[in-house]
Amino acid sequence: MWGILFQYPPHVMKVIVQYVRPYPKTMLDLGCGEGVIGYLSLLLKEKMEKIVGVDIDIPSLRFCYEHKLYDRLVSHNVNKSLPFKDKEFDVVVSCELLEHLEKDKSMALLDEMERVGKWVVISTPTYFFQNAPELIKNEPMRHRCLWRPREFRQRGYTIRGTGGFQIFGHPMRYISYAFNGLTYLLPEISMSMVAWKKCV
Repeated sequence: MWGILFQYPPHVMKVIVQYVRPYPKTMLDLGCGEGVIGYLSLLLKEKMEKIVGVDIDIPSLRFCYEHKLYDRLVSHNVNKSLPFKDKEFDVVVSCELLEHLEKDKSMALLDEMERVGKWVVISTPTYFFQNAPELIKNEPMRHRCLWRPREFRQRGYTIRGTGGFQIFGHPMRYISYAFNGLTYLLPEISMSMVAWKKCV
């Protein structure tokens, strides 16, 4: 069902459990897809009062609705301003979404996330993913931009690598696991990263 995407949301949830204080009662999941974050939140010992999922893909939203993964679901194009009040959510999360937007649009979305959330937690690749033929055909899934760790640091984010090892944008797949401890501390050599920031 969730396939490879399941490897990133646990890093986001770990940040929420370990670092977001006070513990969030409300969460917004942008680009929720088929609800991995929603599902993981149901497993937490300390439950949240309200979790809202946002996506533009109707089949994904239908899947989330049928499996009761969120308290509310919103169909929305994230290239536009988010339909939420300032600081409406204790935490806003985004797993593997920013890279699917043009850079200026992803920067605008990050501004919006910081507007509506008291905390923001993001996961995104650290190298430009070469679009496979099946992704090129699936327009919303294409990778359009790249975020560097330093760009998040300049905005006040804390960053950690989330696995995989790459050199100058080339994944070193067969030796990646041996470097997981190092890539955690040096996201620049990790294939992906998680970034978080308190926005109040």
